Amino acid sequence: MAAREGLAATADIGAIEARLRAHTYRVASECDLQDAVAAVLAEIGPVREWIHGRDRPDFFLDGVAIEVKIDGSLSALTRQCHRYAQIGEVAAILVVTNRHRLAQLPEEMNGKPVRVVMVGSL
Repeated sequence: MAAREGLAATADIGAIEARLRAHTYRVASECDLQDAVAAVLAEIGPVREWIHGRDRPDFFLDGVAIEVKIDGSLSALTRQCHRYAQIGEVAAILVVTNRHRLAQLPEEMNGKPVRVVMVGSL
């Protein structure tokens, strides 16, 4: 799925990030958070569980791979995002989490912007 004509991925990531930040999340699990993100983004049409080889970002929208992450280590998340950054169709990466330890990602991987949206506690 290519980015919408005339929109840069960095602009897309900013719009997606703003939409996600404007919502209040009341969820009990990572699955619930994924469902909440799907609901927030529904009207702009993300692909859920976008499969690319062995990689599967939770969502893919206009060149932005979106990963919802609550559990796991920062190093595992960094490796996961690095794999996404190697995919040609991915222009940017956005991580949605409620864990400060998972928010310490580099601002860029493979020349592609990486953003983190912190949501309220679960």
